[in-house]
Amino acid sequence: MSAAGGKLVIIGGMPRSGTNLVRRIIGSHSQIAIPHAEFVFFRKHCEGRSLAEIFANPRLKFWKLDFSDLLALSPRDAYVTALTRYADSVSKPICGEKTPLNEFYLDLIDAWLTDFDVRFVHMIRDPLEVVSSYKRLPFYVDRIGDSPEFAASVAR
Repeated sequence: MSAAGGKLVIIGGMPRSGTNLVRRIIGSHSQIAIPHAEFVFFRKHCEGRSLAEIFANPRLKFWKLDFSDLLALSPRDAYVTALTRYADSVSKPICGEKTPLNEFYLDLIDAWLTDFDVRFVHMIRDPLEVVSSYKRLPFYVDRIGDSPEFAASVAR
């Protein structure tokens, strides 16, 4: 796939809404490459982070690729080239990515990727189910999971 044009799959949704499951399902397709680690590119870009900071994301080490040459590119080209490079590394022609909350950057996605056939998959899950799923996470149980207020807020 070239850095201009082609197909691109972007997955978004609230945290704990099933984006990871959908990434696994779509990424298992023989033609679509979606990295296991979240890119979080749009959020960090909109926060004003440099490309060096964005590509320093420890999760990207799981992609097992060198991105140092992308730091001289525009943010749009760095984003597309990184995903294309990942897809090429796993010998799949269609690239994609999954990051919760990607839907908050649809204007940027639309502006940057006009020359792509973009498919955006937005996960929606019952908000009570999302909140209650946090109760089973150790790092939330320590903070709020054992509080009576939290228990009452997710009780049915």
